[in-house]
Amino acid sequence: EGRVEGEGGIRRKQTLSWEQIPPTPTLLSPGRIVHLVSFVEGKLKRIDHLEKIRKLSSVVKVEVYEDIVEGREIGKTVDIRSEAGWVHMIHDDEEVIKKDFESVLGYMKTMFEVEEEEEVGEGRRTL
Repeated sequence: EGRVEGEGGIRRKQTLSWEQIPPTPTLLSPGRIVHLVSFVEGKLKRIDHLEKIRKLSSVVKVEVYEDIVEGREIGKTVDIRSEAGWVHMIHDDEEVIKKDFESVLGYMKTMFEVEEEEEVGEGRRTL
């Protein structure tokens, strides 16, 4: 099912046959999805760089998963199921996306700050 422009700019639904659907999708703009990685584990103290990421030219949406909040435990990302969130990037200029992608990768290294722990005897305690 698709939408077509009708008289007076009114959009209406139209059922398309398989023959009407292009065999190869057309790329309208380059884009990327960046999976946010946590390089730390422990009690989350702060999430940094979110506003800097949101202000990048190609960034459309940023999401840090709802269970990643200050005061709760965060683990290191080891696979896609343990990622901390994502960033959607779209821009007409692929070079802008590449530059912003590199910026996001740099921010990720220090994005999640956890409370320091010191070893005490056989246990650990949070400072």
